[in-house]
Amino acid sequence: MKRDVCIVLGILLFLLILPIAAAGSFVISPLLEPYARISIADLYLRYANLVDFFIVFVIFGGVAKFALSDKYGESSKGVALVAGLMLALAFAFFEKKYNFNFGNLGWLALVVFVSFIVFFLYSLMREFGAGARFSVAILFVIIYGLVGAFFPQAFEWLNENAQRSFGVALMQLVLHVALITAVIKIIISIVTFKNKID
Repeated sequence: MKRDVCIVLGILLFLLILPIAAAGSFVISPLLEPYARISIADLYLRYANLVDFFIVFVIFGGVAKFALSDKYGESSKGVALVAGLMLALAFAFFEKKYNFNFGNLGWLALVVFVSFIVFFLYSLMREFGAGARFSVAILFVIIYGLVGAFFPQAFEWLNENAQRSFGVALMQLVLHVALITAVIKIIISIVTFKNKID
């Protein structure tokens, strides 16, 4: 990964860690308080058609690129872009006609949305030249941060009994390992001026 991209990723990682680390801090919590009132579900319901269009566009565009890369080579990007756009538009018309969106699927929609974010971010990092271990470490930190920020009741539910609280402790251990791995790889890449983070 290029040095400038590494620096930007390092800054973004720091900004993502800050709310997690400051969750119990009385100094920073007043600054983060306005974001606690953001309801992802309400935002989704307000802009469901746009969010679904983007999700379907990325999914079908990625599938089209993968399926057409052997036949069209480098020009498969353009073909995949057009195919993804057409399929996303078709899905948008389907949503409008039948009054359907991914939110109608309930908890399954959350699984689809989180899977979409993971797939999109992993593909984006791999496209920029990040290695698989680094990408997985960053993704774990991002997903943990998103769940902790927007669905804190999930951690409360997990902490209600001993077996589930062991799972939370295990996730926090993995979070610390992922953070250390990501920070070390970013620092090594910046110091050695490598063009790729492994």
